Amino acid sequence: MDGLPILGILNKLKKHNTFILLETIKTDKDNFLSYLFVNPADIVQSYSLSNIKGCFERISSYLNRGYYAAGFCSYEMGYAFERIYKKKKSYDFPLLWFGIFKKPVIFDHQSGKFIANRPSFGARGEDVGSYSIKRLNLNSTERHYRSSVSRIKKLIEQGDTYQVNYTMKYKFGFRGSAYRLYYELRNNQSASYCAFIKTGGFSALSFSPELFFRKRGRRIEVKPMKGTTGRGSN
Repeated sequence: MDGLPILGILNKLKKHNTFILLETIKTDKDNFLSYLFVNPADIVQSYSLSNIKGCFERISSYLNRGYYAAGFCSYEMGYAFERIYKKKKSYDFPLLWFGIFKKPVIFDHQSGKFIANRPSFGARGEDVGSYSIKRLNLNSTERHYRSSVSRIKKLIEQGDTYQVNYTMKYKFGFRGSAYRLYYELRNNQSASYCAFIKTGGFSALSFSPELFFRKRGRRIEVKPMKGTTGRGSN
């Protein structure tokens, strides 16, 4: 693709229980770096809404001491900052999970070289295993889908909401190498920003066309799909 020895990287990452790979696929003048974090100095996580503020304070403390923080926030974490009726107080999946690292491996896609902490990786063709997917199914029936859409339309008509992002989960049985799955999805998906997060307890694979946010000093830039794509001629 662009010089990043992704197969060699994935093959070496199999030896780590915890790592974060943040990969830029579609590069431009502002997006041309990929990051790899291994060997965390600490893990900051919470399953409870009441601990979210303390977690951010711990993360800020590490950042102020020169560490790097890489991880994710679950959608439900936002409930810690909103007054929502009947929200759960705790969850069985991390609301927030961040690894604290001393330094990342950085790859510059413009030069095709590692610019920080160059690692030693094997050949491009290294085997990262295989996988199988079975029992694919949506967690919603057609009847429930139609009923939900009708209810959403009524809520819009009544002025209770102006937009609903209605989604479903596509569940399946997985067996084998998550590394191979990541490799194939990042090659087949038209996504600019990819991530492979392994925590020791679970793995998360992400393929997004959107820039969630970029912070430079006091300036924050976001590029969601909705409302930012250039209009056509008519």
